[in-house]
Amino acid sequence: MTGEEFKPDQIIRKNNTLICLGLTPQENSCIKSIAHKHRLKVVDTDIYSDLFALPSLCVILNPNTLSQEELKTLIDFWNETNESCFSVFFSCQPKNLLPARLNTRFICTLNDIVANNSVLELKVVRHIKRINREIKQSKIYEAKIVRLLGILKILNQNKFVKTMDLVKKYKVSARTIQRDISLLERTGEPIFYDQAKRAYSLLGQENIYWGND
Repeated sequence: MTGEEFKPDQIIRKNNTLICLGLTPQENSCIKSIAHKHRLKVVDTDIYSDLFALPSLCVILNPNTLSQEELKTLIDFWNETNESCFSVFFSCQPKNLLPARLNTRFICTLNDIVANNSVLELKVVRHIKRINREIKQSKIYEAKIVRLLGILKILNQNKFVKTMDLVKKYKVSARTIQRDISLLERTGEPIFYDQAKRAYSLLGQENIYWGND
């Protein structure tokens, strides 16, 4: 540990990093050109464990630089991970026999990276789009969970809560708040709508998560 802070452009993320192992200088140059074009980082490593430890969009390696046991362990790990936005590219055909249970969905053999650089670039671009969609969807889910828990807390702390108060607080539409309330009701929360006050209330001021604390 150096004690130095990471700069933003040094941070390795799943959606911005390509990991390379065992490639020729020409192959590395080709990959760096693709990475530069799409604002990606390239980690050129000779450490086998980096393939497990570092987050990445994809791994590009010469499988013949690894022992059969190392390759088997990696493939088992990748099979168990089973991520939709991850791929492994072999720069050549493996000399060692691959496991029969190999999930070929995420492994592609290019044979000649320099000659097939356009194929590699196309696949990388598809991964970037896919993972960005995944990240966007995750943020939507995260915001929804935070909002649902917040609505529960507000209902627990107030006798009556109006839709427009929640709309202003969370900066979403009234329809979104209504859907959130409906979802909470389906999970078992005793929420009812008081027609006279035109507001929601928690029956008995108690919810199934926090009780009446």
